[in-house]
Amino acid sequence: VNLGTGNQELMADLVFSGLVDVDKDEVTILPDLATTWEVSPDATVYTFHLNPAAVWSDGKPVTADDVLWTIAWSAQNPTAFKQIPVTAWLEVKGAAADAGTTNTPVGAKAIDANTVELTLEKPDSTFLRTLAGAVYYILPKHKLDGLTAAQADTCPFCLGTVGETIGSGPFDFSESISATGASFTAKKNYWKGKDSQIDTLVYKIQDSSVSVAQLAAGVLDLTIRVPPAEGPGLANVAGRKQLNGPGGGVCDVHCENTNTDKAQGQATGHPANQPA
Repeated sequence: VNLGTGNQELMADLVFSGLVDVDKDEVTILPDLATTWEVSPDATVYTFHLNPAAVWSDGKPVTADDVLWTIAWSAQNPTAFKQIPVTAWLEVKGAAADAGTTNTPVGAKAIDANTVELTLEKPDSTFLRTLAGAVYYILPKHKLDGLTAAQADTCPFCLGTVGETIGSGPFDFSESISATGASFTAKKNYWKGKDSQIDTLVYKIQDSSVSVAQLAAGVLDLTIRVPPAEGPGLANVAGRKQLNGPGGGVCDVHCENTNTDKAQGQATGHPANQPA
């Protein structure tokens, strides 16, 4: 619920799955829990077909009920998401009116155990890409049913606890989350048909300068977001490879201007909203 930092999102990605994922180009939509999907011509109805092999860490199947529960809980408790809001779930028809209730949005329907149909209040051609984001993981109804917004701040499942936090992703917690990180163990016979090539993963939260030094010394195998000034010092470290990938940034432009001319506003806003 309180996902908001890069560390939290990266650790959650190891344990949980969404309906869909996104490729490294940050554009191409990939299957995750849903193997296939259809979109109505007006981009208001999205139908997802779940992989019948998908299971939670405890072996129970991932079903349409889990998807509906996740959407319903989000609609019922929107203020529980304190850092990144669940805007896409709130686009589902009826979701905005369900805050504080026990209702499931009228736009969320289970066609069968492995098929979910989501009808939006209005067209959104970016809905699939949004669902590939961090806060749209599908959660286990059988584990969390009855959870209140207040409990979400302290429940063992919500804090990333060994034996309590189960997911449908490729890893499980082998060391609970703390201020310094967590440890993960790869699942065997993972339902997607291919186990991770990394059996154990230790995720450390620490200052980047410490990570760079440990990478150079061979203590770490990988570090992310190396400060530009530190890059040259790693260039000649044997066996180390630098990878640069696309990323996102946020830039807010605030104009103190009382001019309400529509054409001028459009001329200012259009280039500011274009990708770099």
